[in-house]
Parts: sequence; structure tokens; C-alpha cells
Amino acid sequence: MGRPRGSGKKDKFADLSSEYQDAVAGSEVDQIKSRIVEAAMAEEDNKKAKEDDQDLKSAQEQAKVAGEQYRAATKINRLKIQFCKRCLEDMGKGVIGKK
Repeated sequence: MGRPRGSGKKDKFADLSSEYQDAVAGSEVDQIKSRIVEAAMAEEDNKKAKEDDQDLKSAQEQAKVAGEQYRAATKINRLKIQFCKRCLEDMGKGVIGKK
């Protein structure tokens, strides 16, 4: 079941199967609460598995190292822009686009 065109909002539950949604919608309060507990326990298992995943840790470290040059360049570029703006302000010229 898709969203109507032009509605502008994505259904935030679109990733859940329609079978799951229908089953929950047709459940009693206690059954829904039980599903909440099941999902919460599954999320705790997921977090633990992620924490113990050595391949993920290695990949994250590699990404951190690989991205360092870009983060450093971004930091320097931002500092350059801020410094140039400050110099313009000190000269009484304000920021770009203002005279």
C-alpha cells in the first residue's frame, strides 16, 4: 500500500510488512504490549551483536582513518572562510554580498 502522490509525507511505517501491520492492528492490548517487549528484546540483541562485531569495528576504524584527510580539509576550509569574513568585518566591509 503506497502513499498518494503529492502527499509530501512518507509513511514512516512503510518498511514494516503489511502483514505485520495488519496483525498488530487486529490484536488485543496485551498482544500489542507483548510485541513491544519482543521488539525491545530483539533490539537489545541487535545492539549486543553490533557491539561484538569485530568486522564492523575494523571497518569503522578504516573509515575513520580514510576520512581523516577530508575532515581535516573541511576544518581548514571553514577556518579560512571565518578568518576572511573577520578580516572583511575588521575593514568595515561586512560579509560578502554587503557593501
